[in-house]
Amino acid sequence: MALRLRRGTNAERLLTTPLAGELIYTTDTKLVYVGDSTTVGGTIVTGGSGGSTTLDALTDTDLTGALNNDVLKFNSGTNKWEAAADSVGSLTGSFSGTFDGDVTGSVFADDSTLLIDGVTGKIVGPIDTTTAIRIDGATLGNGAPILSTFGFVDPTIGVNTANQMIINTARNNGTNNPEIVQAGDTLFDIIARGYDGNSYKPAFTIRLGVDKNVTVNDEIVPGRMILVPYDSTGNFTVSNIIVFTSTGRLSIGAGDAPAAKLDVGGEVLLGRLTTTERDALTAVNGMILYNTTLNKFQGYENGAWVSLI
Repeated sequence: MALRLRRGTNAERLLTTPLAGELIYTTDTKLVYVGDSTTVGGTIVTGGSGGSTTLDALTDTDLTGALNNDVLKFNSGTNKWEAAADSVGSLTGSFSGTFDGDVTGSVFADDSTLLIDGVTGKIVGPIDTTTAIRIDGATLGNGAPILSTFGFVDPTIGVNTANQMIINTARNNGTNNPEIVQAGDTLFDIIARGYDGNSYKPAFTIRLGVDKNVTVNDEIVPGRMILVPYDSTGNFTVSNIIVFTSTGRLSIGAGDAPAAKLDVGGEVLLGRLTTTERDALTAVNGMILYNTTLNKFQGYENGAWVSLI
């Protein structure tokens, strides 16, 4: 002999408000509900902490409106876990996987070192990345600097000890282990590119590297700087570059190995001054100019101006 409860489908249960103590069994979901005279469909009495394997059968959850991949939050007002919309949901603690939303608070490394200060909105930890850092300068406004540093000059030695940009470069032995750089190696390029209607093309390059004609020794890496403007064909040649070497020699369009302190691969135009302008100079022996009053090349020798021709 057995007691038979009021029964029907879950949809039918939701169309009635059972009396207090009245039991309902749903034939499709196989659950039992008890009435309290006010709750439509009654309150579930099976599942809960008694062994249910689904969230929608737990008495402390309300999954109304829940969507795929939604996060659950605990509502202290209803004492239930509910689906959290993106705009109001929050997650505290560790997270692994794909995240779509806003992050509030500070970010720490595994050793508890502060990386991003959520209070001041600043990156305070070191940035060590294996990919390029891209800054959209267009969003900063016209002429806005993409890098600003603030430091102090040490008055005892007259050297700025705070503002530095250090570029470390070594040869790769094939397994990402550093090896000694060699003469002529490029260490760092600064490339300015402009949009030609289809893509961004280089217009000017500042190349910093190892001097081509000096040997690298222990504790010594002789350097050189090359200024490279691209011509109307979109290319450059040694005849239109400027090279400054570790020996203090400067080449202007004369190749990358200047033969003198100043090596010019083309015409030179000297300063053109009138006699009055010339006499206003603080002249030193060895100074040369073109005197437009006399139409003469002149040099300052032995304390006086003399015509060279």
